Amino acid sequence: MAQQAQQVHHEFRLPLLVEPEELRWVRRVVGTHVRAWGIDAVLDDVLEVVTELLTNVHRYAGGLALLVLRVTAHELRITVSDRSRALPTVREPDWEAQSGRGMQLVAGLTEWWRAEPTETGKDVRCGLRVPNAEGTAS
Repeated sequence: MAQQAQQVHHEFRLPLLVEPEELRWVRRVVGTHVRAWGIDAVLDDVLEVVTELLTNVHRYAGGLALLVLRVTAHELRITVSDRSRALPTVREPDWEAQSGRGMQLVAGLTEWWRAEPTETGKDVRCGLRVPNAEGTAS
């Protein structure tokens, strides 16, 4: 039996060229949407996850990305699509290094995450459980 698709209550799509100096602006825009959707309880985690995923795009995938936030009754799904076919992994970090802990943070802050190859690169998706807030209904 096929699973029923979850009804999407809100969606935000942002194509961008990721540059470190733009991440502050992206965080502000994402924060505005999360607050408008009434799911402030996950705001800090969403901002951290988006920042980590987009930082990876800048470092490893040439900077071009599509960020999609999609809210259903119980989940905020974050998808970052880029042109690299290299899939991220969670690895034991070198605690003396200044980088290398991003996907470990993503895995720790989300209910689930996965990376899938696409025809043009890859999608990295993750989900955060959200309270069934008023204002998420269409």
